[in-house]
Amino acid sequence: MLLAETLFGLRGDDTLDLIDARRQLKRVSAGGPCTQPAETMAPLPAVRYEGRRAGQWIRNLTYHTLTNAFFPPNSPVPDVAHHGEALSGERSLHPGGVQIALADGSVRFVAETIELNTWRNLHARNDGQVIGGY
Repeated sequence: MLLAETLFGLRGDDTLDLIDARRQLKRVSAGGPCTQPAETMAPLPAVRYEGRRAGQWIRNLTYHTLTNAFFPPNSPVPDVAHHGEALSGERSLHPGGVQIALADGSVRFVAETIELNTWRNLHARNDGQVIGGY
């Protein structure tokens, strides 16, 4: 997998309220950068919600530029941000899934129901796993 679609954030002010999980980041407090595993950060309570998701590619912070398949496509759970780290998933307005581009130039639709380990394997360029037919 080379690229996947995602949604821009709400672009509004930070808030204590979750308005749209697909377009907001849940900012958490978990100590210093790179000190907590993803499974520990994900359930932490929100310090605030931000609408800057996928917003400033030039800054190259994880939550602005990358998705990492921590969440499945179109997850109803907001992405999680901590310092420059992010737990994120691909998002779209397509019912049922997201579009991805493969390195051979082809485009595929991936269903929200894809098995999470398979989805994560699609994001790993050198895991040695073979992905089944489409």
